Amino acid sequence: MDVVGGGAGRTGSGGRSTPRCQRTPRFGVVVALTALLAVRRERRELPHRGDATGTPASWGRHGNSPPASTRLPGSRFLSHATQTVVVSTFRPYFTALAQRVPIVSHWDSALDAVGETPNGIYGPRSFTDYLAEAGRDPTQHRTAAELAVDTRSQLPDRLAERDTMLLHLGRATDGPGPQFALVAVPDRLDDFFVDEREFYAHSREILDYTPGGGSRRMFGQEVQDLLDLSRSLPTFSETGFVNLALSTGLLSRALGLDGERVTVAPATVASSFSFGFEPHPERPTRLQYNDGQLDIDTLLVARRNGERVLLVVEARCGGRVALAKHTLGYPALAAATSLSLDVDRVVPVYLRARPADDGVRYSIYECSGRSPHEDRACLAGVQVIDDSHYELRI
Repeated sequence: MDVVGGGAGRTGSGGRSTPRCQRTPRFGVVVALTALLAVRRERRELPHRGDATGTPASWGRHGNSPPASTRLPGSRFLSHATQTVVVSTFRPYFTALAQRVPIVSHWDSALDAVGETPNGIYGPRSFTDYLAEAGRDPTQHRTAAELAVDTRSQLPDRLAERDTMLLHLGRATDGPGPQFALVAVPDRLDDFFVDEREFYAHSREILDYTPGGGSRRMFGQEVQDLLDLSRSLPTFSETGFVNLALSTGLLSRALGLDGERVTVAPATVASSFSFGFEPHPERPTRLQYNDGQLDIDTLLVARRNGERVLLVVEARCGGRVALAKHTLGYPALAAATSLSLDVDRVVPVYLRARPADDGVRYSIYECSGRSPHEDRACLAGVQVIDDSHYELRI
Protein backbone atom coordinates (compact mmCIF):
# COMPACT_ATOMS: atom_id res chain seq x y z
CA MET A 1 0.00 0.00 0.00
CA ASP A 2 1.12 3.59 -0.53
CA VAL A 3 2.02 6.04 2.19
CA VAL A 4 -0.08 9.16 1.70
CA GLY A 5 1.97 12.32 1.50
CA GLY A 6 2.86 15.32 -0.62
CA GLY A 7 5.78 17.10 -2.17
CA ALA A 8 8.58 15.89 -4.40
CA GLY A 9 10.66 12.81 -3.60
CA ARG A 10 14.07 11.53 -4.65
CA THR A 11 14.91 10.97 -8.24
CA GLY A 12 14.87 7.27 -9.06
CA SER A 13 16.14 5.37 -12.05
CA GLY A 14 15.17 7.04 -15.24
CA GLY A 15 15.57 10.51 -13.72
CA ARG A 16 11.87 10.94 -12.78
CA SER A 17 10.90 12.44 -9.44
CA THR A 18 8.96 10.04 -7.23
CA PRO A 19 6.16 11.78 -5.31
CA ARG A 20 6.14 11.23 -1.60
CA CYS A 21 2.70 9.61 -1.81
CA GLN A 22 4.22 6.80 -3.92
CA ARG A 23 7.07 5.87 -1.59
CA THR A 24 7.17 2.54 0.16
CA PRO A 25 5.74 1.97 3.63
CA ARG A 26 9.26 1.73 5.03
CA PHE A 27 9.73 5.43 4.48
CA GLY A 28 6.69 6.19 6.64
CA VAL A 29 7.98 3.87 9.36
CA VAL A 30 11.31 5.69 9.40
CA VAL A 31 9.54 9.05 9.68
CA ALA A 32 7.38 7.84 12.56
CA LEU A 33 10.36 6.36 14.44
CA THR A 34 12.30 9.60 14.01
CA ALA A 35 9.47 11.65 15.49
CA LEU A 36 8.94 9.24 18.38
CA LEU A 37 12.66 9.23 19.22
CA ALA A 38 12.60 13.02 19.31
CA VAL A 39 9.67 12.94 21.76
CA ARG A 40 11.39 10.33 23.94
CA ARG A 41 14.63 12.32 24.03
CA GLU A 42 12.69 15.41 24.95
CA ARG A 43 10.99 13.71 27.88
CA ARG A 44 14.32 12.40 29.23
CA GLU A 45 15.78 15.90 29.17
CA LEU A 46 12.84 17.62 30.87
CA PRO A 47 14.04 17.37 34.53
CA HIS A 48 17.36 18.96 33.60
CA ARG A 49 15.95 21.83 31.56
CA GLY A 50 12.82 22.86 33.35
CA ASP A 51 11.79 24.10 36.77
CA ALA A 52 10.81 22.02 39.79
CA THR A 53 7.61 20.90 38.15
CA GLY A 54 9.40 19.55 35.11
CA THR A 55 7.92 22.26 32.87
CA PRO A 56 10.35 23.41 30.17
CA ALA A 57 11.88 26.70 31.21
CA SER A 58 11.69 28.04 27.68
CA TRP A 59 7.94 28.59 27.94
CA GLY A 60 6.26 27.05 30.98
CA ARG A 61 7.69 29.34 33.68
CA HIS A 62 6.31 32.56 32.27
CA GLY A 63 2.98 31.19 31.15
CA ASN A 64 3.90 31.08 27.49
CA SER A 65 2.96 28.13 25.31
CA PRO A 66 3.52 26.93 21.78
CA PRO A 67 1.14 28.38 19.19
CA ALA A 68 -2.18 26.56 19.02
CA SER A 69 -1.56 25.73 15.36
CA THR A 70 1.44 23.52 16.32
CA ARG A 71 0.30 22.26 19.72
CA LEU A 72 -0.23 18.50 20.07
CA PRO A 73 -2.97 17.04 22.29
CA GLY A 74 -1.58 15.86 25.62
CA SER A 75 1.88 17.27 24.94
CA ARG A 76 2.14 20.26 27.24
CA PHE A 77 5.45 18.87 28.55
CA LEU A 78 7.11 18.96 25.14
CA SER A 79 9.07 21.95 24.00
CA HIS A 80 7.93 24.08 21.14
CA ALA A 81 10.84 22.81 19.00
CA THR A 82 9.90 19.15 19.44
CA GLN A 83 6.21 19.79 18.74
CA THR A 84 7.15 21.71 15.61
CA VAL A 85 9.27 18.78 14.38
CA VAL A 86 6.47 16.26 14.93
CA VAL A 87 3.74 18.43 13.40
CA SER A 88 5.78 19.49 10.37
CA THR A 89 6.78 15.85 9.77
CA PHE A 90 3.28 14.41 9.70
CA ARG A 91 1.25 17.35 8.38
CA PRO A 92 1.92 16.65 4.64
CA TYR A 93 0.69 13.07 5.03
CA PHE A 94 -2.59 13.98 6.76
CA THR A 95 -3.19 16.96 4.46
CA ALA A 96 -2.84 14.79 1.38
CA LEU A 97 -5.09 12.15 2.91
CA ALA A 98 -7.78 14.75 3.63
CA GLN A 99 -7.56 15.99 0.06
CA ARG A 100 -8.02 12.48 -1.33
CA VAL A 101 -11.02 11.64 0.88
CA PRO A 102 -14.01 13.88 -0.06
CA ILE A 103 -16.43 15.01 2.65
CA VAL A 104 -19.93 13.78 1.81
CA SER A 105 -22.96 15.91 2.70
CA HIS A 106 -26.58 14.78 2.67
CA TRP A 107 -27.27 17.88 0.54
CA ASP A 108 -25.06 16.67 -2.32
CA SER A 109 -27.71 14.73 -4.24
CA ALA A 110 -30.14 17.67 -4.08
CA LEU A 111 -27.41 20.06 -5.22
CA ASP A 112 -26.63 17.79 -8.16
CA ALA A 113 -30.32 17.68 -9.03
CA VAL A 114 -30.86 21.44 -8.80
CA GLY A 115 -27.99 21.95 -11.21
CA GLU A 116 -29.84 19.88 -13.81
CA THR A 117 -33.23 21.58 -13.48
CA PRO A 118 -34.08 24.26 -16.07
CA ASN A 119 -35.61 26.60 -13.47
CA GLY A 120 -32.83 26.34 -10.87
CA ILE A 121 -35.16 24.97 -8.19
CA TYR A 122 -35.20 21.58 -6.49
CA GLY A 123 -38.41 20.64 -4.74
CA PRO A 124 -40.65 21.02 -2.93
CA ARG A 125 -39.72 17.66 -1.39
CA SER A 126 -40.51 15.89 1.84
CA PHE A 127 -37.32 16.21 3.89
CA THR A 128 -37.93 12.82 5.51
CA ASP A 129 -38.30 11.04 2.16
CA TYR A 130 -35.32 12.90 0.74
CA LEU A 131 -33.06 11.73 3.57
CA ALA A 132 -34.23 8.14 3.14
CA GLU A 133 -33.52 8.23 -0.60
CA ALA A 134 -30.08 9.71 0.12
CA GLY A 135 -29.30 6.71 2.33
CA ARG A 136 -29.60 8.62 5.60
CA ASP A 137 -31.60 7.73 8.70
CA PRO A 138 -34.18 10.52 9.12
CA THR A 139 -34.38 9.88 12.87
CA GLN A 140 -30.74 10.96 13.17
CA HIS A 141 -31.51 14.43 11.80
CA ARG A 142 -33.13 17.32 13.63
CA THR A 143 -35.55 18.27 10.89
CA ALA A 144 -36.80 21.52 12.39
CA ALA A 145 -33.30 22.79 13.11
CA GLU A 146 -31.90 21.81 9.70
CA LEU A 147 -34.65 23.57 7.77
CA ALA A 148 -34.68 26.68 9.97
CA VAL A 149 -32.42 29.19 8.25
CA ASP A 150 -33.24 32.49 9.93
CA THR A 151 -29.80 34.04 9.42
CA ARG A 152 -26.97 33.71 6.89
CA SER A 153 -24.79 31.90 9.44
CA GLN A 154 -27.42 29.13 9.75
CA LEU A 155 -27.31 28.27 6.04
CA PRO A 156 -25.31 25.02 5.62
CA ASP A 157 -21.83 25.67 4.25
CA ARG A 158 -22.30 23.19 1.42
CA LEU A 159 -25.32 25.14 0.16
CA ALA A 160 -23.65 28.53 0.60
CA GLU A 161 -20.64 27.36 -1.42
CA ARG A 162 -22.98 26.66 -4.34
CA ASP A 163 -25.00 29.91 -3.96
CA THR A 164 -28.11 27.93 -3.09
CA MET A 165 -30.85 29.01 -0.68
CA LEU A 166 -32.80 26.61 1.51
CA LEU A 167 -36.49 27.38 2.03
CA HIS A 168 -38.86 25.70 4.47
CA LEU A 169 -42.25 25.31 2.78
CA GLY A 170 -44.57 24.04 5.47
CA ARG A 171 -46.13 20.58 5.46
CA ALA A 172 -45.08 18.13 2.74
CA THR A 173 -47.57 17.14 0.09
CA ASP A 174 -45.51 14.19 -1.23
CA GLY A 175 -44.66 12.43 2.01
CA PRO A 176 -44.37 12.76 5.79
CA GLY A 177 -43.12 15.74 7.75
CA PRO A 178 -42.12 19.18 6.45
CA GLN A 179 -41.08 20.00 2.91
CA PHE A 180 -38.24 22.13 1.54
CA ALA A 181 -36.92 23.59 -1.69
CA LEU A 182 -33.45 24.60 -2.87
CA VAL A 183 -33.09 27.71 -5.04
CA ALA A 184 -29.81 28.13 -6.94
CA VAL A 185 -28.90 31.76 -7.69
CA PRO A 186 -25.28 32.03 -8.89
CA ASP A 187 -23.62 35.13 -7.38
CA ARG A 188 -26.99 36.32 -6.01
CA LEU A 189 -27.29 34.49 -2.70
CA ASP A 190 -27.13 37.78 -0.76
CA ASP A 191 -30.49 38.72 -2.29
CA PHE A 192 -32.15 36.39 0.23
CA PHE A 193 -30.82 38.29 3.28
CA VAL A 194 -31.05 41.67 4.95
CA ASP A 195 -27.47 42.30 6.07
CA GLU A 196 -27.46 44.91 8.81
CA ARG A 197 -23.76 45.56 8.28
CA GLU A 198 -24.71 47.44 5.12
CA PHE A 199 -26.48 50.12 7.18
CA TYR A 200 -24.74 52.85 9.13
CA ALA A 201 -25.93 52.54 12.72
CA HIS A 202 -23.22 54.50 14.55
CA SER A 203 -25.01 57.86 14.46
CA ARG A 204 -27.92 57.05 16.73
CA GLU A 205 -30.52 59.56 17.81
CA ILE A 206 -30.38 59.73 21.61
CA LEU A 207 -33.68 60.05 23.47
CA ASP A 208 -33.31 60.87 27.17
CA TYR A 209 -36.17 59.29 29.11
CA THR A 210 -34.32 59.08 32.42
CA PRO A 211 -36.09 60.41 35.56
CA GLY A 212 -34.26 63.72 35.20
CA GLY A 213 -34.48 63.91 31.42
CA GLY A 214 -36.51 66.65 29.76
CA SER A 215 -38.13 64.35 27.21
CA ARG A 216 -39.72 62.21 29.91
CA ARG A 217 -42.09 64.99 31.04
CA MET A 218 -44.05 64.87 27.80
CA PHE A 219 -45.38 61.41 28.69
CA GLY A 220 -48.40 60.64 30.82
CA GLN A 221 -48.11 58.81 34.10
CA GLU A 222 -48.77 55.39 32.53
CA VAL A 223 -45.79 55.68 30.19
CA GLN A 224 -43.57 57.03 32.98
CA ASP A 225 -44.53 54.02 35.10
CA LEU A 226 -43.63 51.72 32.19
CA LEU A 227 -40.22 53.41 31.91
CA ASP A 228 -39.62 52.90 35.63
CA LEU A 229 -40.60 49.25 35.32
CA SER A 230 -38.39 48.75 32.27
CA ARG A 231 -35.42 50.30 34.06
CA SER A 232 -35.79 47.86 36.97
CA LEU A 233 -36.05 44.69 34.86
CA PRO A 234 -32.93 42.47 34.81
CA THR A 235 -33.56 41.40 31.19
CA PHE A 236 -35.87 42.22 28.31
CA SER A 237 -37.88 39.90 26.10
CA GLU A 238 -38.63 40.64 22.46
CA THR A 239 -42.20 41.49 23.42
CA GLY A 240 -40.92 43.89 26.08
CA PHE A 241 -38.74 45.68 23.54
CA VAL A 242 -41.69 46.08 21.15
CA ASN A 243 -44.05 47.37 23.86
CA LEU A 244 -41.47 49.92 24.99
CA ALA A 245 -40.98 51.14 21.41
CA LEU A 246 -44.73 51.45 20.92
CA SER A 247 -45.49 53.19 24.22
CA THR A 248 -42.74 55.77 23.92
CA GLY A 249 -43.63 56.59 20.32
CA LEU A 250 -40.34 55.26 18.98
CA LEU A 251 -41.98 53.06 16.33
CA SER A 252 -44.26 55.92 15.25
CA ARG A 253 -41.26 58.21 14.89
CA ALA A 254 -39.26 55.64 12.86
CA LEU A 255 -42.12 54.78 10.48
CA GLY A 256 -43.67 58.26 10.22
CA LEU A 257 -47.09 57.19 11.50
CA ASP A 258 -49.84 59.80 11.86
CA GLY A 259 -50.17 59.35 15.62
CA GLU A 260 -47.31 60.25 17.98
CA ARG A 261 -47.75 57.04 19.94
CA VAL A 262 -49.52 53.73 19.51
CA THR A 263 -51.98 53.48 22.36
CA VAL A 264 -53.55 50.11 21.54
CA ALA A 265 -52.07 46.73 22.35
CA PRO A 266 -50.70 44.92 19.28
CA ALA A 267 -51.80 41.43 18.30
CA THR A 268 -49.60 38.33 18.33
CA VAL A 269 -50.42 35.37 16.09
CA ALA A 270 -49.34 31.72 16.09
CA SER A 271 -51.20 29.67 13.53
CA SER A 272 -50.93 27.62 10.33
CA PHE A 273 -50.92 29.44 6.99
CA SER A 274 -50.76 28.71 3.27
CA PHE A 275 -49.67 31.14 0.56
CA GLY A 276 -47.73 31.29 -2.71
CA PHE A 277 -44.73 33.33 -3.82
CA GLU A 278 -41.83 33.50 -6.26
CA PRO A 279 -38.46 32.99 -4.58
CA HIS A 280 -36.28 35.28 -6.71
CA PRO A 281 -36.62 37.59 -9.74
CA GLU A 282 -34.37 35.20 -11.70
CA ARG A 283 -36.38 32.20 -10.45
CA PRO A 284 -40.01 33.19 -11.12
CA THR A 285 -41.40 29.70 -10.52
CA ARG A 286 -44.23 29.92 -8.00
CA LEU A 287 -43.69 27.99 -4.78
CA GLN A 288 -46.37 27.11 -2.26
CA TYR A 289 -45.97 27.35 1.49
CA ASN A 290 -48.38 24.68 2.62
CA ASP A 291 -50.24 24.67 5.95
CA GLY A 292 -47.15 25.52 7.99
CA GLN A 293 -46.87 26.98 11.47
CA LEU A 294 -45.84 30.64 11.69
CA ASP A 295 -45.40 32.89 14.70
CA ILE A 296 -46.01 36.58 14.04
CA ASP A 297 -44.47 38.73 16.77
CA THR A 298 -46.56 41.86 16.29
CA LEU A 299 -49.54 42.83 14.12
CA LEU A 300 -50.65 46.43 14.25
CA VAL A 301 -53.09 48.54 12.21
CA ALA A 302 -52.08 52.20 12.02
CA ARG A 303 -52.52 55.29 9.86
CA ARG A 304 -49.82 56.87 7.75
CA ASN A 305 -50.44 59.78 5.39
CA GLY A 306 -54.12 58.96 5.64
CA GLU A 307 -53.64 55.36 4.52
CA ARG A 308 -54.57 52.38 6.66
CA VAL A 309 -51.50 50.16 6.93
CA LEU A 310 -50.96 46.78 8.53
CA LEU A 311 -47.55 46.61 10.23
CA VAL A 312 -46.08 43.11 10.51
CA VAL A 313 -43.18 43.39 12.95
CA GLU A 314 -40.39 40.82 13.32
CA ALA A 315 -38.57 41.52 16.59
CA ARG A 316 -35.09 40.27 17.48
CA CYS A 317 -32.75 40.72 20.42
CA GLY A 318 -28.98 40.91 20.23
CA GLY A 319 -26.31 42.02 17.77
CA ARG A 320 -26.46 42.69 14.05
CA VAL A 321 -27.08 39.74 11.73
CA ALA A 322 -27.78 38.96 8.09
CA LEU A 323 -31.48 38.14 8.50
CA ALA A 324 -33.15 35.80 6.03
CA LYS A 325 -35.89 37.64 4.16
CA HIS A 326 -38.41 34.86 4.58
CA THR A 327 -38.56 35.73 8.30
CA LEU A 328 -40.06 39.03 7.14
CA GLY A 329 -41.80 37.93 3.96
CA TYR A 330 -43.59 34.83 5.25
CA PRO A 331 -45.49 36.62 8.07
CA ALA A 332 -46.39 39.51 5.74
CA LEU A 333 -47.69 37.13 3.07
CA ALA A 334 -49.60 35.13 5.66
CA ALA A 335 -51.24 38.27 7.03
CA ALA A 336 -52.04 39.65 3.58
CA THR A 337 -53.66 36.46 2.30
CA SER A 338 -55.31 35.07 5.43
CA LEU A 339 -56.60 37.99 7.50
CA SER A 340 -59.91 39.61 6.63
CA LEU A 341 -58.73 43.19 7.00
CA ASP A 342 -59.44 46.17 4.79
CA VAL A 343 -56.03 47.87 4.59
CA ASP A 344 -54.20 49.79 1.88
CA ARG A 345 -50.77 48.26 2.41
CA VAL A 346 -49.03 45.50 4.34
CA VAL A 347 -45.62 46.66 5.59
CA PRO A 348 -42.98 44.29 6.99
CA VAL A 349 -40.87 45.84 9.75
CA TYR A 350 -37.70 44.44 11.27
CA LEU A 351 -37.04 45.69 14.80
CA ARG A 352 -33.84 44.71 16.59
CA ALA A 353 -33.01 45.84 20.10
CA ARG A 354 -30.31 45.15 22.64
CA PRO A 355 -29.75 46.43 26.16
CA ALA A 356 -27.10 49.10 26.68
CA ASP A 357 -25.47 50.33 29.87
CA ASP A 358 -28.06 53.04 30.46
CA GLY A 359 -30.97 51.94 28.30
CA VAL A 360 -31.83 50.21 25.03
CA ARG A 361 -30.44 50.53 21.53
CA TYR A 362 -32.91 50.10 18.68
CA SER A 363 -32.50 49.57 14.96
CA ILE A 364 -35.75 49.68 12.97
CA TYR A 365 -35.88 48.71 9.29
CA GLU A 366 -38.96 49.40 7.19
CA CYS A 367 -39.21 47.03 4.24
CA SER A 368 -41.01 47.37 0.94
CA GLY A 369 -44.73 46.85 1.44
CA ARG A 370 -47.34 45.54 -0.91
CA SER A 371 -51.03 45.83 -1.50
CA PRO A 372 -52.97 42.87 -0.12
CA HIS A 373 -54.65 42.62 -3.53
CA GLU A 374 -51.41 41.98 -5.47
CA ASP A 375 -51.24 38.50 -6.94
CA ARG A 376 -47.48 38.15 -7.36
CA ALA A 377 -45.06 38.34 -4.48
CA CYS A 378 -41.29 37.89 -4.73
CA LEU A 379 -39.44 36.81 -1.59
CA ALA A 380 -35.99 38.10 -2.55
CA GLY A 381 -37.67 41.30 -3.76
CA VAL A 382 -38.25 42.42 -0.18
CA GLN A 383 -35.98 45.46 0.29
CA VAL A 384 -35.18 47.80 3.16
CA ILE A 385 -36.47 51.22 2.13
CA ASP A 386 -35.72 53.11 5.35
CA ASP A 387 -33.71 52.49 8.51
CA SER A 388 -33.64 54.36 11.83
CA HIS A 389 -31.38 53.90 14.84
CA TYR A 390 -31.99 55.13 18.38
CA GLU A 391 -30.65 54.94 21.89
CA LEU A 392 -33.29 55.15 24.59
CA ARG A 393 -31.87 56.20 27.91
CA ILE A 394 -34.23 55.10 30.63
